[in-house]
Amino acid sequence: MEGKYDKAFDKALNALKKQPNNVESIEILKISFESANDKNLSRIYQLQAKNSAERWMEIADLYQSLQNRQDKIKQILPFLPVSAQSSIRVYDYNNQLSNARNKAADYNYDRGMALMNMNSKSRAREAVNYFKQAKKYDPSDPEINRMINEAIFFGTNHVLYVVNNYTSRYIPQEFIARMSQIANYHLNSSWVKYYTFAQNNFNYDYIIELNFESINLVPERTNTKASTYTKTIDDGWEYEYDRNGNVKKDANGNDIKRKKTLQVRCDVTEATQTKSIFLNARLNYIHARTNRIVRQIPISAEQAFFYQYATFRGDKRAIDEQVLSRLPRNERPAPYPSTDDLIYMSQEKMAGIVSTALKDNDRLIRNSDY
Repeated sequence: MEGKYDKAFDKALNALKKQPNNVESIEILKISFESANDKNLSRIYQLQAKNSAERWMEIADLYQSLQNRQDKIKQILPFLPVSAQSSIRVYDYNNQLSNARNKAADYNYDRGMALMNMNSKSRAREAVNYFKQAKKYDPSDPEINRMINEAIFFGTNHVLYVVNNYTSRYIPQEFIARMSQIANYHLNSSWVKYYTFAQNNFNYDYIIELNFESINLVPERTNTKASTYTKTIDDGWEYEYDRNGNVKKDANGNDIKRKKTLQVRCDVTEATQTKSIFLNARLNYIHARTNRIVRQIPISAEQAFFYQYATFRGDKRAIDEQVLSRLPRNERPAPYPSTDDLIYMSQEKMAGIVSTALKDNDRLIRNSDY
């Protein structure tokens, strides 16, 4: 009902800004103004009779509505006819509003502090909402801002993410750096924050270790397949000769020609070069305060080098086009990458696998309450 009165009030107010002497608009303004005020005050009296600190939020909101309405009508009142001015009574509710806002802020602040004293991350997250409500009613209090930040910090699970090489091989520093960067991409959220460098005198909630345990190498190998292709092909034309060595003539006296063919052969060697590595790692989720591993996730990735080429000895015309189109285009072998090169080449693949595993297990940390 109050909303209906306020709509009528605002509509009449806007009309009077254009036509201050409009009698109908003045009457609607007066009735809606008084009715909305009475509705607010009646509810305030009801709430004041209750013994609940929570009531002060609604009381403050109601006094805010009252004061906003008084401020609006003060702007138009000097332009209305004198008779209308004398019939509309305007009150100042700023003192009541200030008192109610302070009590509402105190209520929310106290609730937030009670939740903080429970020493629980989930309760600290709830406390943030109460402190923000307190700030709504008392935005200038620095203590409330401090407690918002403190509750956010305490409600957040702080995770140290480290990468270790426990293999017997050297792993390029660029690869280690790329694995460390994973925590900086899309993993931080409202209640989980990742760190990639350990800070002194800082208490982490979890430590996630990405431990590389072994790198298995499948050495360089070249597999070959040999094939031989033969074909009879046209090789131009030649004259036909009689026994006397003269060119034969047809019935019209023209020289007689015939197709010339050639038997061709091509030996083909198809070669496939391969080399690969298997990187094996493990994600350890460690609860920092108890130093207990709460989850282990195996991680593995393969990086393979694969290259094909073919060598030809003889006449390629011996090979059908359909067969030739299936043969490798390259005709020379490629240099094999070093093992370090393969490790480096695998970093994006490994980063994707690790990133997915971290995201899939984010709930373990997010929902942790100790």
